[in-house]
Amino acid sequence: MARTFDFPITTNDQSIDRVLNAGLPVALVFLNGAAASALETAMHRLAKSYAGQALVVRVPLADSPQAAARFGVHSGPTLVTMRGDLEKCIASGANDYLSKPVDAERMFSMLRVWRYQ
Repeated sequence: MARTFDFPITTNDQSIDRVLNAGLPVALVFLNGAAASALETAMHRLAKSYAGQALVVRVPLADSPQAAARFGVHSGPTLVTMRGDLEKCIASGANDYLSKPVDAERMFSMLRVWRYQ
């Protein structure tokens, strides 16, 4: 049985592929030192709300230059999204989509709506 995380986990260049292949949706949050503490509360709330359903993953930019380059990240904080995600998500059965820049209140509002349906 896979381990359930109700808190954000941290990855780097050496372990990012293991995280991406864990079998759950993954929110990669690329961070620099100053931004990390500002987003901790939101990341913890998200991880706790989706424990066992998704992984919330910190990717420190200083420790992960190859991962940052792989996803086209040049500065933090950055939540990874890809071109065409809306169409791919809806086509695969998603109910909603949130693009960058992410508004935290809108994100939590969307999560509350879909969590109880």
